[in-house]
Amino acid sequence: MNKQNGRDVFVDEQHLRSLGWKALDRRFPRIVAHSAISQKWVASRIWSSASHLTSTTAPRRRAARIVVGIEGTGRVAVRDRSYELPPKHILVVRSDSPVVISCEKSWARFYWEFDDLERGDSLLLHALQGPRLLPDLYWNLIAATTNTVVTRAEQNDNRFDDPFLNESVLTLFSAAIVNSLAVENLRSDELSRRFLEAIQLIEARHSDRALNVAQLARLLGVSIPHLHRIFAAQDTTPGREIERQRVLSAHALITSRQRSGRHSAEAVARLSGFTSTRRMRDALQRFEEDNATSLGA
Repeated sequence: MNKQNGRDVFVDEQHLRSLGWKALDRRFPRIVAHSAISQKWVASRIWSSASHLTSTTAPRRRAARIVVGIEGTGRVAVRDRSYELPPKHILVVRSDSPVVISCEKSWARFYWEFDDLERGDSLLLHALQGPRLLPDLYWNLIAATTNTVVTRAEQNDNRFDDPFLNESVLTLFSAAIVNSLAVENLRSDELSRRFLEAIQLIEARHSDRALNVAQLARLLGVSIPHLHRIFAAQDTTPGREIERQRVLSAHALITSRQRSGRHSAEAVARLSGFTSTRRMRDALQRFEEDNATSLGA
């Protein structure tokens, strides 16, 4: 137990080891941990100051560890992978290798460990693709469930061996993972759709010298930070795509001028949306250098 007169107290090294963790820090960190145990799982609510902890439980093949961020940001490392875990994000990792959990500042998280997963529970073993944002409903359900079981364990010091409870907990986490994947897919689809809308606007309006990142955001009806998120999902930026379209337009006009002699350099710059011939030449040079680099020249 780590409550005294209803107040949280810091755990010692022995108590931490009983929860399956060992501190790697030279000076033992401040840690508050509450836990509940059943035959199927161990649930913990943990707060720690800056710390580096490693799991001490024996590796098991059909088992999974789940970490859910509450406040602050921590890092979870397993094998050769390391993940940053912000609040309200869920991360599932296998229990067949030691896990190192660390934070540079104070961090609160829920921690669950499941044993003997089989059949329908195997979804937990397949959700190993990094942290995912939990939908609000499932974040609230997981928080309520974890807080309830660890609080009752602290009050009554009992084990939770009700098979219906065990099944309900597994169902909750499986549903949370499925819905977090669905939300992520919807968000990805939405970002892709908005990206195509933005590109269409750039293609239609690139010759307008007033078109810039701020105006593009206004035309799309989104904030500038969200506009950057839309383009970051496609590994580019709005400014880069505006310039790219103007460069392509300038190239076409220059080719046309070489054949017919119709446009001056100033006219090409103006018709392509550049504010000056110098800016156009600089953009053309960057475009050529980027192409040469991508081709390995």
